[in-house]
Amino acid sequence: MAIISCFSQPESLRGVLVCLNDTGGIAGLCAVALGLGVWIVAQMRSEAAAKKRLAKIMKYGKPGISSPPTFGGQQHAEAVHLFANRDYYQFLLSEFEKALLAQGYELTADSSRHVVPDSESTCQVARAIMIARERYMAPLQSDTMLEEKADECARAGYSHQWFCLLVAGSEKAGWYITRSTPATGSE
Repeated sequence: MAIISCFSQPESLRGVLVCLNDTGGIAGLCAVALGLGVWIVAQMRSEAAAKKRLAKIMKYGKPGISSPPTFGGQQHAEAVHLFANRDYYQFLLSEFEKALLAQGYELTADSSRHVVPDSESTCQVARAIMIARERYMAPLQSDTMLEEKADECARAGYSHQWFCLLVAGSEKAGWYITRSTPATGSE
């Protein structure tokens, strides 16, 4: 209460300081001033950190940017490539697995079970991959046209190249070809 009376009837600044000193309120006032100063510094640091985070997001293109990358630029091309090819390769890998199963093979994460398919199975899987690939890329082709293209790709070595690509990519991701294990149990 004494501190308040020093400010309620100020005669002069010197009078206020003498009043505060006499009542012991100057220490309290200094504590309040120090606390206010610390709070202001903390607010300024928080604001500077937020600006720094925003600048980093803008620089590296992380989520939260309101404007898209330059049209046709590297970042745009990479985003479209990822979008377009994810579905395509998921489809090819699914067809690859189906074709392997049809030939008596399967995929495993156990590298110790890895085998190399026989030549005939490799050709059949490669052909199935090419037909699936062509059907995905141009779905309105006739079955006759797909068969002709598959024959041409086999003669040119293109289908075998795609087979090798899917095998190598799968192995790099930890998936290996192995012989199918027969289903057990009584039926």
